Amino acid sequence: MPKDRYFIDQDLKKNSSLEIKDKEAHHIKTLRKKTGEFVEVINGKGFLAKAKIENFDKKSIKIRVIDVFFEKEKKQKLILVQAFIKPNKLEFLLEKTTELGIDEIWLFKSKNSEKLNFSKNRLNRMKFILIAAIKQSGRLYLPKIKIFDSIKDIKNFDSNKNIYFGDVEKKAKRYVDVYKNRTKQSNEDKKTSYFFIGPEMGFFLTEISYLKNNLQAIGVKINSNILRAETAAIAAISIAAHLLKL
Repeated sequence: MPKDRYFIDQDLKKNSSLEIKDKEAHHIKTLRKKTGEFVEVINGKGFLAKAKIENFDKKSIKIRVIDVFFEKEKKQKLILVQAFIKPNKLEFLLEKTTELGIDEIWLFKSKNSEKLNFSKNRLNRMKFILIAAIKQSGRLYLPKIKIFDSIKDIKNFDSNKNIYFGDVEKKAKRYVDVYKNRTKQSNEDKKTSYFFIGPEMGFFLTEISYLKNNLQAIGVKINSNILRAETAAIAAISIAAHLLKL
């Protein structure tokens, strides 16, 4: 984990004065930082700033940006499309796939999904988990989250894409083998990859039909064992990130 790195949801510009508030400010105070010391600040949009602590208030910390680095967002994306699962398992999934390099997480309600209410508090908690994960892993971009009412609402994809889904059928080929075979035929490693993972009870039959016939998704085997939804998602993203050299 990068030392002394904090998140602020504001533009980072050289010589600008900013305030770090709430949990991030509390974290700095617990580490007993002093006026004049330096910290790193990110905003989840590719910017990394070196900043100097100027003043401590009761609820915030004032800093001045000394220098700014910007990292371009990569064109090739890795996107997880996950059916709703239980909140505690979803939170674990968000943390680990973010650390592994996921760019976007699309959540959809499957016919076999757990009921899940995305209240304002839950969405804020999810964002906090993502922020903690990018700080931990040294990333500069905060993954985007999209929520869909059903799998059939998922239609807009990158034009240069490959779409996969976790398939538990015995005849399904391993993702690694499918990837290597397709790489020989085209620039597989230059395309955006979408990975659909079903709920605990698996995809509904009409959802599998939609994946195969409407989205031209390829069913792949992630592991020889049947995995829990969150384990399957983490395993799929881990393998994809390795193959795509992310």
